[in-house]
Amino acid sequence: MKRRIILLLVWSGLLIAVFVVMGMAIRHHQQRKCGAVKITINHPDGDFFISESEIRDYMALVADSVEGERLEKINIHSLEQLISGNPYVQKTAVYAGMDGVVHIDVVQRKPIVRVQNAAHEQWYISEDGRMMPVNPGKPAKVLFASGYITEVFAPEMNLLMSEIKTKKDSLLSGTVLYKIFTIASAIDEDPFLKAQIEQLYLNKQGEFEMVPMVGKHLIIFGEGDAVKEKFENLRAFYRLGLSKEGWDKYDTINLKFQHQVVCTIK
Repeated sequence: MKRRIILLLVWSGLLIAVFVVMGMAIRHHQQRKCGAVKITINHPDGDFFISESEIRDYMALVADSVEGERLEKINIHSLEQLISGNPYVQKTAVYAGMDGVVHIDVVQRKPIVRVQNAAHEQWYISEDGRMMPVNPGKPAKVLFASGYITEVFAPEMNLLMSEIKTKKDSLLSGTVLYKIFTIASAIDEDPFLKAQIEQLYLNKQGEFEMVPMVGKHLIIFGEGDAVKEKFENLRAFYRLGLSKEGWDKYDTINLKFQHQVVCTIK
């Protein structure tokens, strides 16, 4: 019994010592001055929407000078929130290393489609379903969607189905923007389609048409349903049909009908 009590006291003493040492190390670290700031920005597909100078502008809102300031006086959380609020930023991590270097790691959003509505307002939709404003000086080479689109830019909207399913109102899944996002996502995930489809157009009947890079035909996609099946049919037709008949034989390639591809010859 005495042995158990002695062991318990020894372990308790060790734990207290560890916590004291850890507390002293944390306090020492917080009092350390920031020696440098290291900014890392991940720009998917080489599109540059946010720069290091813009990140440093956010730093100026948190402190007059981060470098040389004691770490305990730098509001890491506020800085992270400020940067994360940028519409071009998908996620941010701000942390101070034991060497006194403040690290700012930023992942930029990846645009997959540029939308122009009927009022000629333009914006991007990103890979994670968020809307991004267009920066005239930094265009992205992505799919272009236009036509009779009446919906407007709404940066608070999230088009990811995983997010939509958690909400009471799932009407978003029936909107034109959601259909554009779904089609654009399928194109972006397929190297062949990404290289072949350059424009998406919504006609007066509410059906999508596609303009290819190669070939003088028009692709009639129909409504934004059965996206996976329609693209599988298109890939099969390109591989088995156009490769033998030639890329300019047909005027239209119609994917509207289930389990078939209907074409009109020029």
